[in-house]
Amino acid sequence: MGNDKPITDPEKVSAEDLPDTRAMQDEFTRSFLKSTKEVEEGYYSFVSGIDRYEMNFPKSGVIGEKGYSKDEGFEQL
Repeated sequence: MGNDKPITDPEKVSAEDLPDTRAMQDEFTRSFLKSTKEVEEGYYSFVSGIDRYEMNFPKSGVIGEKGYSKDEGFEQL
C-alpha cells in the first residue's frame, strides 16, 4: 500500500497549499516551524535555529530576519 499521510513539513508543502496564516506565509518564519498542523489552537510547533528548544509559536506571529542572529550555540530573536 502507498503512503497516504499528508505532507505537513512546511518546507515541502507547495506555496498554494500552505495555511493562510502570517507565520506560514512568511518564508523566514516558516523555516523554524515543524509542521503546518497546529499543536494547539492558534499555535505551531517552533524549533530553535540551534535545535536547543521547541515552543508553541502564534500563527499570527513572524520572526524578523534582521532581528535574528545565531552563533555557536547562541541565538537571539
